[in-house]
Amino acid sequence: MSFDDDGGPSPDPPSPGQRVARLRPNRLASHANGLRTRQLTRHPRSGGIDCVRAFGWSVQGVMVEGRATWFDLPAARRAAAEGRYGAVLRLARTAANLTLEQAGQRAGYSAATLSRLETGRRQLTDVTVLRRLAHLFRVPPALFGLADPDGAPATDRGPSTDMVPGSRPWKGGDDPVRRRELLVGLATAPLAATAPAPRPPVEEPSAVLVNSLEDLLLRHRRPHPTPDDAEVDIAVLRQGLVDAKTDFQTSRYRALAAKLPRLVTFAQARATPDPRTQDALAEIYNTVAHVLIKLEVPGLGWVAADRAMAAASAVGDPVTVASVTRNIVSLCRRDRRFDAAQQLALDAADQLTITGPNRDVTHLSLYGMLLCNAGYAAAQAGDRARSTELLNAADTAAVRLGADRNAHWTAFGPTNVTLHRISAAYALGDAGTAIDHAATVPAGTLRIPERQSRYWVDVARAYEQWSKPAKCYQALTIAERLAPEEVRSRPVVRSLADKLLTAPTTIGMTGLRDFATRVGATA
Repeated sequence: MSFDDDGGPSPDPPSPGQRVARLRPNRLASHANGLRTRQLTRHPRSGGIDCVRAFGWSVQGVMVEGRATWFDLPAARRAAAEGRYGAVLRLARTAANLTLEQAGQRAGYSAATLSRLETGRRQLTDVTVLRRLAHLFRVPPALFGLADPDGAPATDRGPSTDMVPGSRPWKGGDDPVRRRELLVGLATAPLAATAPAPRPPVEEPSAVLVNSLEDLLLRHRRPHPTPDDAEVDIAVLRQGLVDAKTDFQTSRYRALAAKLPRLVTFAQARATPDPRTQDALAEIYNTVAHVLIKLEVPGLGWVAADRAMAAASAVGDPVTVASVTRNIVSLCRRDRRFDAAQQLALDAADQLTITGPNRDVTHLSLYGMLLCNAGYAAAQAGDRARSTELLNAADTAAVRLGADRNAHWTAFGPTNVTLHRISAAYALGDAGTAIDHAATVPAGTLRIPERQSRYWVDVARAYEQWSKPAKCYQALTIAERLAPEEVRSRPVVRSLADKLLTAPTTIGMTGLRDFATRVGATA
């Protein structure tokens, strides 16, 4: 995996085998964990499995081929996913054979302070401190919930859960067998029924996040204010924004709950007419709005979006305005103002430069995403022809872009257009077409957990609409494996689980009640 100039993940050119690869159901469980299995070998003396030669592990985007390290351990992965950075620090220290005193001397802490950090009695939330500790103890930044230095989100590359089991890439033509193959593949996938479920978090991170944002946006209560808040350098503010967006795209809500409210506090304290500050402020509030939309807190989302647009308008940059408009369009859709949503999206798209020899990939990506948003709004309004027209125009932009990218955190490209076609077909009540679109998504193209989760939740919605509860449930459990904190926080998942609990039969839904409990279903 490489990175675009704009900081987003750029997929490596697929081999001929990858282009035609299809996901085998019996390999689904291992791939869902981001694990790429190689040939297993026995240790010559102990007889145990030699993990060094057996696996290439992916740890939040850190791939170590041929050698197992401390950050390959499940404990490290689990601690990072839950935002327990002190536990990650302890693993790094013990792996380096350092005592608390030795490590404290290296970091400039007393042994007691370092112990409090490791045990969680003193929280590790400051981005600057986390980056310094990552450097001192050679911790991959992603394990501290930080972006890589180039600002791209660190994600697992495992390709095989990006595609409906039993499906294969498809281009053109009408193949009625595709849907049947997809149904058979999903029915035989062992992940949902046999694999142990991820452990639920001790505290619901999304609730903590929403409460903190509500205090900031409505009550103007700042968490832990200090006199230095207004002195935060703009570069630190922008890096904090990158880290927050990375947490969102990688569906790490616990880490996001620790960072985003503090970032808003810094931004509010430092608010000045300076265009760079206003641009950062717009994107910070825009990120808040995006999170609240995902968690279906629209009233609070409107507050954040209004503040984001006020700052964006002060700057006058069409990129920032377009970025904020995307979320305003989503809020309009949730309020069933579909005509306004389409008009706002198209007006913002018109301000972007997408022609000429030096066209900007950020402009083109935002343009395509705005057309996707408008196409989805048209589908929700019941206008099939208009939706198709807009999504076809978005597809043309994606073809011009040339590949799936992540310019300005849009994740735009041909695959994202297909994801919107799935959503549009569902909105039009055409579940079969939604599943057909899902079957065309090639393995390995969905690299961002938030997009992976959207894909599988939309597949689940289509199967529920199609009255296929077992397949709906299996798609939801795959989504939960890929993005547990997000899936357990989303009301749409809760609603689907409620419906599954009242389904006429529970055949093929082993573990449903435990899943329903994890996502907060009440039926």
